Amino acid sequence: MSELPQENLKTHVSIKGEEKKDLTWEERIPLRKDYAERFNLSEEEAEALDYYLFYLGLDVNDLVGKKVLDVGSGHGNFKKALQKIVEIKDGEFVNFDVNIFAAELGETEQELDVSGAAETLPFKDESFDFVLANFSVPVMQFTGQELELIPKTLREMVRVVRGGGVIKIFPVGGEISTGSISYDNAYSQLLSIVMTELKKISLEKLLAEIKITKFSKEEGLYEVALQITKK
Repeated sequence: MSELPQENLKTHVSIKGEEKKDLTWEERIPLRKDYAERFNLSEEEAEALDYYLFYLGLDVNDLVGKKVLDVGSGHGNFKKALQKIVEIKDGEFVNFDVNIFAAELGETEQELDVSGAAETLPFKDESFDFVLANFSVPVMQFTGQELELIPKTLREMVRVVRGGGVIKIFPVGGEISTGSISYDNAYSQLLSIVMTELKKISLEKLLAEIKITKFSKEEGLYEVALQITKK
């Protein structure tokens, strides 16, 4: 994984890397069907469970009894799935997002616990054991050309996670092929933007470990997930 930027972070924080083969749509269909049948999940809940477990490397049992923040939770389908699989007490799992769906769907359908902006999280320092971001930040900020918000969001996620707690983010860039050369070239720089800010945060001795997971696709393409453990 030498091609992935690490920005000389090893002097300040432990860096680990691994590579996994991404799943194709054909491989995901039976997996999601199994989730739906075993846990009585809707199609949307099974899809969310698939993405969160696979790309964020989660084990649902690790979340039991923990305080979890889902940044960019959307319709809240991962929380809905989780509640059908393990016991989640009130207040333990917080769905957080910008309330962008309210006008079309109604806030109850979006099922937010707290609404707001990821770059100004409305929570006290060290409030959560896990902070999750799946197909939300920073990639949505990148897509919206709000690059200045990415460093602020990373710092907020580090601020609200407890010592020993974990931040899991997917995706944070990679090499993709969408048909837009300009977008694909810019997307390949996203990880560098994220790692540059993490280097600055590591100088403040706030981080214990960063794990970079490369999900390899066909034709040399890949996307990257990050796991950040706070000291």
